[in-house]
Amino acid sequence: MASSSSFRMWWWWINAIIIFGFLSLPSLSQDLGRPADDPRRIPYGQDQSWRSVIGNRVRLRDKYNHPTHMIIASQTLRPGSVYRVVVSILYLRHPVDVRASLQKDGVEVASGRQEVIEGYPETMLLQVPKTSVDGHYRLRVEGNIPGTIGGTVFMNDTRLHFSTRFLTILIQTNRPIYTGDQVVKFRIILLTTELKPYDDPVDVYILDPDGYVMRRWPSRPTNVGVVSMEFTLPFLPKVGYWGIKALVNGQEEIIQSRLKNGTLQDFEV
Repeated sequence: MASSSSFRMWWWWINAIIIFGFLSLPSLSQDLGRPADDPRRIPYGQDQSWRSVIGNRVRLRDKYNHPTHMIIASQTLRPGSVYRVVVSILYLRHPVDVRASLQKDGVEVASGRQEVIEGYPETMLLQVPKTSVDGHYRLRVEGNIPGTIGGTVFMNDTRLHFSTRFLTILIQTNRPIYTGDQVVKFRIILLTTELKPYDDPVDVYILDPDGYVMRRWPSRPTNVGVVSMEFTLPFLPKVGYWGIKALVNGQEEIIQSRLKNGTLQDFEV
């Protein structure tokens, strides 16, 4: 009898250990690498599209784990042009007061302000002064919470490239070949980067082969971006390359003509 009761006791302990082992298997499952700071706490194999204000949106509100804004702007700056800055706010439920400014050597030359909300990109237009010259230009964009002090959401500072070429200048002549004592009729067409006529005055020069100014028209007015002029060549012109130069706010365009065997020919841009 003692051996039978002992056998039953050992059998009971063996069954208890086996049952306890099966119950402990889920807690001993392999860790598949879920981050320790994951706020969703979703078990593996379940639907990942579960939404909760306290759940997966907590991570979206953390500005250090996701982008808060997107800025689109040109890297090139031109004098007299309209500089556009497009700002879009991401994952922020409250409006953001955005201010964009252009700075030259630390001095602000143009600025704009716009209130932007999530999902509605806004375009800010900054007028670049026509008298702008070469230097170190930067674009600075700041986003702040309206009505607060020190509530900066983001700040971006980018260096820009300054280019003096802000016009398309085309110089045309009435003939391909000229001789001495002939009249050279030419016209100058000026277009902006938006393909609109440039209506401000332009300086026009006639240059001899040595680069000396033979004639000069300062501040010549334009008619819908076009200037029509003429110039009489000397009876015995100097042999070499002659030129017609147009100068507008620091940007210049020159075409040259070649004098060969007593004739001016082959006008080239």
